[in-house]
Amino acid sequence: MLKNQRNLKVRLRRFAELIVQEAERNEEFAKELANVLGITESESSIRRKRDSSGVEVDPFDVLREKGIEGFRAWLNSLSIDMLRSIVRQHRLDSSRLSDRWKTKARFVELICERIDARSRHGDTFRRYGQDNKDSSVSGNDSMATSEGSS
Repeated sequence: MLKNQRNLKVRLRRFAELIVQEAERNEEFAKELANVLGITESESSIRRKRDSSGVEVDPFDVLREKGIEGFRAWLNSLSIDMLRSIVRQHRLDSSRLSDRWKTKARFVELICERIDARSRHGDTFRRYGQDNKDSSVSGNDSMATSEGSS
């Protein structure tokens, strides 16, 4: 019986977490949930105000302007709540493991890693287009001369 109670607690806790996650993502769902639970608008807006400690600066712009070391220094100057907000706003931790983190260093490392990786995403294609432009002009000329000579 004791094992079944623990299993039930785990399942109920996970179910409640899923409801909270969906309410955070979907404004319409959150309103309907508040209506069903009888929560007034003023009570539900308290949660949003507490959660809105968002950073107005785009981390991608900061990385572009300051480089990786300057970006890391900028992140270290922010509070843990602001770092959490960046992680949520940009969905940098889909597993939400960072919800339990207490140290600034872990957030800084996660944000640096993910923002840097996302900012470099597609660089191969951008370089390919630039490199290929030069070789395609000379490549077309060589094709034309080889066709004309036969």
